[in-house]
Formats: sequence, C-alpha cells, structure tokens
Amino acid sequence: MSKILGLDLGTNSIGWAVIENNNGKTSLLQNSDHPTGGVIIFPEGVNVEAKTGSLKSRAAERTSYRSARRLKFRRKLRKYETLLVLAEKKMCPLTIEEVIAWKKSGFKIYPDNKNFLDWLKTDHFGIKDSKEGKAIQKTQKNNPYYFRDKFSREKYDWQNNLKLAYELGRAFYHIAQRRGFKSNRLEQSDENVIADVKEHIQDTLAKVNDLLELHHFIEDFYNELDLKGKTNKDLDATQQKIKSILNYLLKVNSNKIKGKDYSSFDAITSEINRYINKPENLGKVKGSIKELSQKIQESTSETLGQYFWLLYQEDRHDKSNKIRTLYTAREEHYEHEFNIICEKQDFPPELQESLHKAIFYQRPLKSQKGLVGKCTLEKNKPRCPVSRPEFEEFRMWSLINNIKIKTPEDEQLRELTLEEKNKVSERFYLKRVTFKMTDIAHELFGKDADVAYYKDREAKNTDYQINYKLNTTVAGNPVSAAFKNLFGDEWKTRTFHYTTKDGKGKLVEREVDYTDLWHVLFTFEDTKKLKDFAVDNLKLNYLDTQKFSKIVLPQGYANLSLKAINNILPWLKPEKGLTYSHAVFMANLSKIIDK
Repeated sequence: MSKILGLDLGTNSIGWAVIENNNGKTSLLQNSDHPTGGVIIFPEGVNVEAKTGSLKSRAAERTSYRSARRLKFRRKLRKYETLLVLAEKKMCPLTIEEVIAWKKSGFKIYPDNKNFLDWLKTDHFGIKDSKEGKAIQKTQKNNPYYFRDKFSREKYDWQNNLKLAYELGRAFYHIAQRRGFKSNRLEQSDENVIADVKEHIQDTLAKVNDLLELHHFIEDFYNELDLKGKTNKDLDATQQKIKSILNYLLKVNSNKIKGKDYSSFDAITSEINRYINKPENLGKVKGSIKELSQKIQESTSETLGQYFWLLYQEDRHDKSNKIRTLYTAREEHYEHEFNIICEKQDFPPELQESLHKAIFYQRPLKSQKGLVGKCTLEKNKPRCPVSRPEFEEFRMWSLINNIKIKTPEDEQLRELTLEEKNKVSERFYLKRVTFKMTDIAHELFGKDADVAYYKDREAKNTDYQINYKLNTTVAGNPVSAAFKNLFGDEWKTRTFHYTTKDGKGKLVEREVDYTDLWHVLFTFEDTKKLKDFAVDNLKLNYLDTQKFSKIVLPQGYANLSLKAINNILPWLKPEKGLTYSHAVFMANLSKIIDK
C-alpha cells in the first residue's frame, strides 16, 4: 500500500489531500488522529487598485515607480546640463559653482538663490476689473511663452543687456523642461508599424501607372499581411487599424464610396493620400501632433512658442485653449523653434551646439544583449537577429532544399534541380516580408498550372504536386531585398570607403560592406543621424538616402548563432544543396576528423 500527496495550486490557495493506493484502488486516507486533506489560503501576490478595482501585480507596481524615478532623474540631468551652459554664458542668475553644488548634493539641495527663484517664476500680472474681478489686460512679466515668442521674432542685443540675456536663457530653460515626443526608429510600436504601412502605400502610389496596377498592389498587400478572411476577433488593435485602411483603399479603388466619383486614376490616388494622412488615422500621438502643426500654420505662427503665447492670452478656462494637454513633437516643434531663436539672435555655432546637446540629448536605449538567448548548437554564442542577411539566406535555402515536386514527367516526388532552386530564390528578393507557397508553385509550374498538395485527395488527378500546403506562409528576405534594390545585384561584394575619427580622435580610413551597413541600421536610433551617415560616408544621393533610412529591420532572434549559421550556410547553397540536418552534420565534421 502506498500513499500519495495530491496538491491543487491556485493563485492564493493550495488544496491538498493524502490518497492511499491499495492494490490498484485509490481512496482518501482515513485517519482520525491527523487531517488528511484541506486548503491553505494566503494573500494574492497582486494589489487591487482603489479606483477601478482591477488587479495589478506588485512587480508591475514596483516597475512603474522605478521608471518614474529614472525619468525624474534624467530630467534633472538635462536641467543641470542646460543650467551649466546658461550660467557659463551669464544667461541665468546662477554661478557655475552653484549649479555644480546642486549636482554634488545628489540633486537634493536645490539652489536657493533668490534671483534664480524669481527667474523661475511663471506667473503673470494683469489689471483686474473692479466689478467682475476678471483680468482685462495681461502682461508678459515672467512668462516663458512670451520670451519664446519675443526672441523668435526679432533680433535683440542680449550680449550687452543682462536683463535680455536672462529672458533669453529662461526661454531656453523652458524648452529644456518640455522638449516633446520623439519617435525611436528602432522601436516597433503600434504607431510605428502603422506609419511603415502608410509609407509603403505612399511609395507605391508614386510608382504605379494605372488602376489595374493599383488594385493588384492593394490585393497583394492585403494577402501579404495575412488579413484575408479574418474578422476583428482574430486580429489585434494594430492589425484591425491596418485592415480598415486597406478596406477603404479597396472601396475607393473599386469606386464604391456613396456620393463620390472615384473613376479616374488621379482622383483615386488623391483620395488615398488624403485618407491615410488624416490625423485620426495616424494614431493618438502622431495624429495630435499633426493636428497641432496644422493649427500653428493656420494661426500664421512660425514656432510652437508663438502659438502657445497666443493661446495663453485667451480665456484660460476654455478647454480649447489648454496647452499642457497637447502632444508636441521634438524635431518638428521644439528643435525647429530652437534653431529659429538661435538664428534670430545670431548665436555662435559653438554656443548653439553646446545648448542643443544639453537640451536635446537623448540617452541611448539600454543594451538588451544580456537578455538574448544562447545558440542551440554553439552553447556559448548568442542567437542571431532574424534581420541579418546571412540568416535570411540561411532560412531561404533551408526551405528551398526541402521542397519536393512532381510534374507529368516525374513518377514520384523529387528534389528541385539547380536551375529550379535559383529560379525560386528570386522570389525571396521582392522586398516582401512574407508570401504564400502558391507564389513558389507559380514560379515553378507557371501561373496557369493546376497545383495540389501531394497529400490531398485531388492530388491523384493533378499533374503538378508539391510537398507543402499552398497556403503555407513563407518568410521572404526583406532586408537583403532592400540592399539589392539600393546597391544592385553586386550588393554583397560592394564596399564603401570613408575617413572618420576613432575613439582617440585620430583620423582613420574605414572600409565597410553590407554587414557593416546592417550594424548601422541595427544600432542607429535617430533617423537624421542615419541620413547624415548615408550622405557623408556612403555618398548616396537624396533618393537613395531616403531608401536607406526607410529600411525596417524585422525584430526577433533565431535559434542559432551567427557562427553556426555561417558554418552551415555553405552546405545549404545550391552547389552542395544539402537538407538542413545533413548540412548541420557536415558543418561540424571538421571538429571531429582532420582534413
């Protein structure tokens, strides 16, 4: 007879019982002296939010507090760097020593200089009507929006006037306090994904020549994103948004919008451009930013500060005049205003550069290398990003070498010939992220051929068979295709030479190839810096620079390391043409036996 302890684990309880097994018969253990079952209840590892009553894990709560602390600390660092430049140029009522003392205190002892505290004030004073108590006139004293408006409109002799210098410094410090939203090109957020889709649509609109081409593009793009036949229940919020955009494009292209005539090519392309650029179709943040930019333009203001000063002088109780609720963009609004102020006030390049660095410095994203898993074959090597061209080629040949077909001339399924493999491989370089196995079948047998999956019933009466289901999704080579489209068929052997400074500041000659360009795309967070690299170092023209900066790298990691992939790849290529399992065996054979 054996005894078994049974446990039922819950989120805030553990149920238990002791069962005895007597010759194959199980039953609860009977013991009057000791309990043989029960439940232990303990507090849940979550917190209940008072307002909503929803559950939130304690780890998530700790993370949110830590993120807030880090954000505040980085803001203090930005203010410190800005005040340091302003104090050095006598543009704020602080000495350099007072600014440094604030940092040395761990940002806990704030400067208590009375002139500085007055300089920070943002209140305004007005003449009040004695009867109603409402301000009938507002003045600009201490208002940073007024200073931003003032110095962006005309030139002042601030170098020889301390009061003007302080006002100008206050305008820059106000910009440093709020510097707007900046999209990271490496971040694959929902809004960035939608923006990439819209860019692809607009790029295609510039290339198509007639309605038939446009219709085929929308249909192919619809299938490529795997949206056909799926309801909103099957899709996440981002996919639903993309599907609604493509559905509207199909309606416009088919002239099915009531009360509208979209029968001409120009009318259709014009409507598509208008629709995808509507603020409500750009996402909450980017849509609000675009709407704000339109309002700035309509108000005939040149900068964000000028427009906000107009709003500030209106009724402050009117919600439409609220300033702090608006989304602003760093480059489009704040950097634009910063550059205009510097230009109006004839700033020396060194001062403009140091102020720009202090105000708009963005700490690079924390490296995630330590979180990348290890290769399944090379245990001490990290996994390879799926965006590397080497992995794309590895994935392509692994699939192609597994394809087997049967034609009327064949008695049974056979592997592809060398010519057929090279022909199929061209399909992977069409800049499409995914496509269907049907496209490969059409490449092999022609578009009019009747093709079937070899295990289907109808395959017996079909001349052309393939060992993959026709609706199987195949991953393309989007990064390699982008390089090929940009640099030509010789993109793998093409190199670029330029002169740059090394870590010690010495000029050195660099020679880069496609692997180095992939590293640039993988690490550069700022689109402007990426374009500068393409122009200054690669000597690309305007159109090629735009193409290079718009290359989007798929996110994720493979199961193998780059080292393992480079060892296996030569055995997968058509010259050897081995299947994956055989190629892995041959790739490691040199470690077992000598030449």
